[in-house]
Amino acid sequence: NVTIEMWYMPQAFAEQTFYQRGDDATGGWSLGFLQKANGKVAAGAVTTQPLGYWLESVSTLELNKWYHIALTWNRTTGVLKLYVNGTFESSYSFTPNNLRSSTGGTYVASNKGSYHNCMIDELRFWTIVKEESDIRASMYSELIGNETNLVAYYDFNETTGTTLPDLATGDGAENGTLVNMENVDWVESYAM
Repeated sequence: NVTIEMWYMPQAFAEQTFYQRGDDATGGWSLGFLQKANGKVAAGAVTTQPLGYWLESVSTLELNKWYHIALTWNRTTGVLKLYVNGTFESSYSFTPNNLRSSTGGTYVASNKGSYHNCMIDELRFWTIVKEESDIRASMYSELIGNETNLVAYYDFNETTGTTLPDLATGDGAENGTLVNMENVDWVESYAM
């Protein structure tokens, strides 16, 4: 079971991935977020078949505006759900309900070398399926890092450097390495 959530600000509308777990060179990706050229956002999953599914948002995003984006994946039921600003947008139920095994890292605001023009804040990974009310209840709050079922947490509160520390205490630190990032790129987000 998985919940991935973040604050996201698109700065250009182009069909481009802004979150991807795994890559095609190492067995393929399993979960992702995609910015669509029409202003919609999509959540995607690839199963062990491999079959890929993309859910498109009902909402159309605006450029240079912050949005809370979340996806949940229920391993038991095979249901993938997409939320925008704490509100359910779409879902898809599919079988087999096992995600493809992904290695090769996690890419944020990038698709393995192709960079997306956006801003990200408060990126969180959970080993539970959060309900809509749970997503909404915590989306405007910074976390401590020791919350139950939290396995990775990046608050993006640094002001310099290219290391993004994992603040979650329950699963071992998996610090991020920022590529194509300079100190002038660190800005106050005002997302929350």
